[in-house]
Amino acid sequence: MKKLLMGDELLVVFALVGDTIFGLDIQSIVSIIEYGETRKVPLAPKHMNSIINYHGQIITLFDIKFYFGGKNSTAPEEKKIIYLKMKDKKLQIGLIIDKITDIDYVSPSCIKTIPKGQNSGIKTNFFKGLFVIDEDSPEIYWLSTNKIEEFVNGIEINI
Repeated sequence: MKKLLMGDELLVVFALVGDTIFGLDIQSIVSIIEYGETRKVPLAPKHMNSIINYHGQIITLFDIKFYFGGKNSTAPEEKKIIYLKMKDKKLQIGLIIDKITDIDYVSPSCIKTIPKGQNSGIKTNFFKGLFVIDEDSPEIYWLSTNKIEEFVNGIEINI
């Protein structure tokens, strides 16, 4: 394990769209759940049309891969749900992801802003930044739970 440096961020790193790698602050995660039986929600947007019951909590699932334009090609046994901490305690959100690839410390000195138009077609509205460790390492898109929460709160369901 890498030596922890003052100010390092502990990230859960996961794969999602093709070779694209994402990270989340470990402090923003309640739990990592095995993907299992979900229930469909009629009239909900396709990227948020399912829920699960996790220890009595109804969690709305955000299929972030589908939202980014990816296809569901991952075998269900590899999928995970990252149950996120939200400021709004009534809002329970879980991100459906392909697989956890790592849990590691990343130095803030590696953070870069995501240049407009150079993001491989990925929508940048959920990101805090981009970790670029070195030329040989993949870039890690650092997701913001605050921005995800703002997005989810802004979704309207037309009945």
